[in-house]
Amino acid sequence: MPLSEIRDCITDMGESVLVVGDESLIRVHIHTHNPEQVMEYARHFGKLTDIISDSMDDQVNKERMRQEK
Repeated sequence: MPLSEIRDCITDMGESVLVVGDESLIRVHIHTHNPEQVMEYARHFGKLTDIISDSMDDQVNKERMRQEK
């Protein structure tokens, strides 16, 4: 897999991007408002596994509500 090409493309899709791996496995971390765009792109290179897609906005709102109690 072209690691540097994948990193360059995914970097344009969000913030706090981390793309690491080798020819057989790549791991990606990204903060994005459009996770489906990232996953659609990544599917071109193989099977996606261990996907975690959390909404940071939801997490912040839950924490604010918890603190207000």
